[in-house]
Amino acid sequence: MAVGLFCLAACGPEEKVAKNGLTGLPLLVSSWENGHLQGAYTRYREDGSQWQTGAWKDGLRDGRWTTFSESGAPEVVEEWERGVRVGTWRSYHPDGTLQSEGGHEAGVKHGPWNYFAPDGSPKATEVWEYGTRRR
Repeated sequence: MAVGLFCLAACGPEEKVAKNGLTGLPLLVSSWENGHLQGAYTRYREDGSQWQTGAWKDGLRDGRWTTFSESGAPEVVEEWERGVRVGTWRSYHPDGTLQSEGGHEAGVKHGPWNYFAPDGSPKATEVWEYGTRRR
């Protein structure tokens, strides 16, 4: 048993692939280490198109995560640090133009959040202070 545990630690993450039973296309590609999600993570739609990419560290979201629309364009781009939302969060209109942008600190909205019309013109701005909307 100790040899098996040593090998898990020494061999690094184990990649796992979940496939669609009818088409054989991948639905999820993930890496596991010591019982936790670790490293690259990609989810796919049933047609095989990419739906979401990101990374895990010790079972927690970490780094940039991107969710894609059915057309393949980014829909949401967000930053995570050890399971907590941080940094800039962006969402996009179906045509790929920026829909909203704002920041997170300590897992909650913080700072200005800007919203845009599909033509790119400013629509609204909110100001957040550690999860509380100030204006």
